[in-house]
Amino acid sequence: MSHGDHTRDPCPWVILNDFGGAFSMGAIGGGIWHGIKGARNSPKGERLAGSLSAIKARAPVLGGNFGIWGGLFASYDCAVKGYRQKEDPWNAIIAGFCVGGTLAFRGGPKAALGGAIGCGILLGVFEGVGVLMSRAFAQPVPAMQLPEQAAQPALAPTRPCPSCGAAIPIPASPCPSCAALIPIPRGLSLHSLLGLSDPILSPEDMGHHPIGDYDIAAELASLPAHGYDLDPRSLRLEMLRRQASLHPDRNRDDEDMAAALSGRINKAYEVLANPQTRAEYILEQFGLDTKETDHLTDHDLLMEILDARETLEDATPEEVEELRVDNQAKADDVARQIKEALSKDPPQLHEAKQLAVELKYWVGLEHAARERL
Repeated sequence: MSHGDHTRDPCPWVILNDFGGAFSMGAIGGGIWHGIKGARNSPKGERLAGSLSAIKARAPVLGGNFGIWGGLFASYDCAVKGYRQKEDPWNAIIAGFCVGGTLAFRGGPKAALGGAIGCGILLGVFEGVGVLMSRAFAQPVPAMQLPEQAAQPALAPTRPCPSCGAAIPIPASPCPSCAALIPIPRGLSLHSLLGLSDPILSPEDMGHHPIGDYDIAAELASLPAHGYDLDPRSLRLEMLRRQASLHPDRNRDDEDMAAALSGRINKAYEVLANPQTRAEYILEQFGLDTKETDHLTDHDLLMEILDARETLEDATPEEVEELRVDNQAKADDVARQIKEALSKDPPQLHEAKQLAVELKYWVGLEHAARERL
């Protein structure tokens, strides 16, 4: 529901998720109900066949009905969230009102209004119970139960929103409080732009307004494998969430800023989604530039890559595909070695640099293979 359920997938992916969940609920529950009912209504000796026949006839129908309701509700819920720019119980209540009206629309205006009101009230009850339950089971821990010297977690640096004055995370835009589109400071890490980490101010900027200098190396050190170990699906979902909030169609008062910020998010995703460019970016933050080392030091490996390129020149389409599969396996293995090198304490930066150069050669071979197809 809408009252702080942040475990659901973001819009629009939640629509497919809710449709599938509702369909499964209806099909399974309906299958059990109609299976029992079919068995009871069948004569002795034919109860199993009657049960299976009833399940086959009615379970998919009930599952479809549930699925339509779940998909419509999620669609309206996403639309209301996008319009209101808020996350509260009213989103679900309004969505329920719209779903009830839509499903009863064929019965005429009176039936549609009645269905909308009834469904809205039902969702209001659900949301109210959810809020009360959350409050009941989320009571603050009495102070006497807390250890006197409990360590306090470091707070992420914030900045004031130019529109409403609220303290917001540095990479945030639009403002979570007033939904105003605001510039994102320069100099942030690509990881913090995509919500994977919190910016860390440089020591000389501590206590001052955070407008430019950030300790990206320290920030990366707080992440698994210094920011190299990323989950592709989570990375893409975070990019889509940020792109949705910055889309020019949702920020018509300042479409140019929205387009510029959206471009920064897209560029950050392109760099971090690619294992090669991700490694190069991380190494650059520690003063190592792979472009300075454009050659392999391993002679045998260099000869292997050159032989593969020669084989590619006269290869058939089937042989090219086989070469690509083998090449991808080698690239994946190099990426794994880079992650291991950056996971060590201290990180083996020069080893990771040599591996990044090797990975660049395998990626170049993949590009050449694609051009042959």
